[in-house]
Amino acid sequence: MRNDLVNFLLIVNKLLILSRYKMSETNGEYILSILNLIQRKSVQFMLGRREALDQLIEEALCLEEKNMLNIEHQYPINSKGIISINQRNRMYQYLQIVNLVIEEIKDLILLNKYQQAYDLIDAIHCLPEIIVLQNWNERDYWKNFIYPYREKWDSYFLVDVEQAIGK
Repeated sequence: MRNDLVNFLLIVNKLLILSRYKMSETNGEYILSILNLIQRKSVQFMLGRREALDQLIEEALCLEEKNMLNIEHQYPINSKGIISINQRNRMYQYLQIVNLVIEEIKDLILLNKYQQAYDLIDAIHCLPEIIVLQNWNERDYWKNFIYPYREKWDSYFLVDVEQAIGK
């Protein structure tokens, strides 16, 4: 069976994709509800409440896009489904970054800055999936996803986080 953290991250990935797909002025409240769900369950999960995974799935299935959560056969897992302590810690670290970015996206939506919110969610939506693959290159991620957002919208976006994680 898959690791709970891996499953959690893959579902977060799907919900971020859904949020990006649905991003518009008419869907602002809907997007905010998805982002709030991710944040709420992420915090619970990081605090050791493993039932947060089941609750995330249950609440996400209440959304009309049920097929978005079909992760069972999409991703290969490593031989025994085991991740090292270092990999696990890195996944948690990036889950915290996802939550930080979600807060910024929510602020942008509330300010009716939907294009900027879309671009930001576009920059972060794939991160949970990428870190699950375990052979990802952090420098390439930042270069391909975060730097373009910085160029277009905010040259200081996540600079302090990038320096802190020492990528």
